[in-house]
Amino acid sequence: MDIVSPILEKAGASYVINKLIDAATGYVQDQYYWKTDLQGELQKLGRLLPQIQAVVDFAEPRLTMYESSNPALIKWLWQFRNGIDEAEDVLDDLEYIELEKKANSDKSRLSRRVDTSVKAAKRLLKFDDVLGRLRACVKNLNTFASDVQNFLALVTQTAGIGTGQMQYYHSSRITNPLPVLSFKGREDEKGKIIQYLLGESVEKSEIWINESVHCLPLVAIGGMGKTVLAKQVFHHFENVKKKHFDIKIWVCDSLPDLNASSLIKKILEYQTGGSESGPLERLPVKLQKILHSKRFLLVLDDVWDDNNQTEWEKLCAPLVYSQKGSWIILTTRLRSVAKMISKVIRSTMEPMILRGLSNDECRSLLYEHAFYGEDPNKFPLLKEIGEEIVEKLKGVPLLAKSIGGALNSKLEADHWTSISRSELWKMSIDSKYEFNPVLRLSYVMLPPRLKRCFSYCSIFPQDYQFKKQKLVCMWVAAGLIYKDELEDGLDEEDIANRCFDILCNKSFFDVHTYSRSLSHSQMLFCQRYSLYDFKEDFYTMHDMLNGLACHVSRYECCRIVHGTPSHILDNNAIRHIYVTSSHAQLHDLAKIVSKLKHLRTLWINYHGDPQKLDDCIRYACKSSRRIRVLIMESNYSRSSYQCLKSINDFLKL
Repeated sequence: MDIVSPILEKAGASYVINKLIDAATGYVQDQYYWKTDLQGELQKLGRLLPQIQAVVDFAEPRLTMYESSNPALIKWLWQFRNGIDEAEDVLDDLEYIELEKKANSDKSRLSRRVDTSVKAAKRLLKFDDVLGRLRACVKNLNTFASDVQNFLALVTQTAGIGTGQMQYYHSSRITNPLPVLSFKGREDEKGKIIQYLLGESVEKSEIWINESVHCLPLVAIGGMGKTVLAKQVFHHFENVKKKHFDIKIWVCDSLPDLNASSLIKKILEYQTGGSESGPLERLPVKLQKILHSKRFLLVLDDVWDDNNQTEWEKLCAPLVYSQKGSWIILTTRLRSVAKMISKVIRSTMEPMILRGLSNDECRSLLYEHAFYGEDPNKFPLLKEIGEEIVEKLKGVPLLAKSIGGALNSKLEADHWTSISRSELWKMSIDSKYEFNPVLRLSYVMLPPRLKRCFSYCSIFPQDYQFKKQKLVCMWVAAGLIYKDELEDGLDEEDIANRCFDILCNKSFFDVHTYSRSLSHSQMLFCQRYSLYDFKEDFYTMHDMLNGLACHVSRYECCRIVHGTPSHILDNNAIRHIYVTSSHAQLHDLAKIVSKLKHLRTLWINYHGDPQKLDDCIRYACKSSRRIRVLIMESNYSRSSYQCLKSINDFLKL
């Protein structure tokens, strides 16, 4: 069973077509030739809209075998999707013209008459570029729409499917505020780790006594709760035993190859709360000075490199100057990583292997998500089905949370039974994208809008920390949020916020709270104005859910990390891309990006020559003129944004 993000969403197609008909009618109302020419095309498009809605509604939940289900239908959906995207671009141009009219409303009456006469003359002589694009766009959509007749036979027994899905969205049982869920299981492991870090229950050999830094590896398969356990311990020393460690640092490293300089940079930035822009070769010395005679706790989360001992030695070299009793907690899926660090940190303990939760613990976690806001005892039949599901979870906490979120959608026996008896329980872990196939169940149960919002998140690198407002704005700007007839009175940002909350409640996102590091002047300002809440929320995706997002969005989204594309299956399909690059690879990457004609999101992470970044942006944007979201991350922020002057004619940005 294969699953992909929806190619086309019924609400989106309906919204754009209706808006296009209204806008085109208004734009040509004073032009007889153009009006009569377009009127028939617009009327035809309006008549075909119900049939288009029916076919799109049919396709979304059924096209699971992407390459083989119905190639003709898939091809038509992509063609129509491209037509819809073109229509949105024309609508943006028309909206810009209206804004320009308002901005020029203070001109003299004579100037306005001249402008109107010039524009009317252009239309009459067919020099109006926007009007030409409008006509071509409507004609293309009509051509594709006419082909919908070929697929109507597929829809004869599927009336009302889309309506039901949208009703699910509007009647979702999940409500704000987001639930504060308790920590399930691992209490014994948590207690042991805390004892170790306090210097208790450890066999103190001669090596142990002489070494200042000790290491405890936590090893388990993905989704077993390594990171959650490490966070529980970390928070204990932040909130309970605050003074035991002078310095507490948490960093993630999900790359297959360890880069000591990059990781030391992350450690310094976490500790100082600022950005490190100095020469990389000086960073170890700076870290050594900070840690000198200090007792620290360092969590290295999600480590993969089990081969490069030289980089491990570079990373650990500044750490040994710390005070005795310092600790590294390392989380990894590989025992070989624990073996590698033991070669560098001699006082590395035997790895703690995390097994599955007990059935009681797993049941408690499952029900906390599945019955959130309800008493499980009111649903005896669902509890019986829940027992079947608990056995299939095999003690994996991530599955309990995700499947619980899917069950929560409908507290009905048929819904729960369909999840319990799904064939996905029998499939093995995806080797390419590294996620448990059972997680697809939580994705399949989402309505189309939420599927598209979740799959868009695949452009985030693993372990990326993001703010809610940033992602909400990206969804809206990228054109993922459309209003339907039930959402009058809400703007796109309100709807996007609602989508975010639902995905978070269903455990697609994890919320974290941290205290911001404030400079001395900031602290004085806050004290002066009685601002004592320095805490902020940020969000992450579990790496298995990140893998699921990459899998379902593989035709539309792509990450290019240091010159290696994660997947570009079709240049005409890619809409969203994330790029992180070195100086040597930047030009080649610009060539790749320039071939993506339908690109809507371009996110570049580059730390190097700012002029090279400017050139790359200009070249990449030369062909991809539909970009709506442009994110540039660089150490040279002021100079790198000079390139925006050369692309200021991008109306979509």
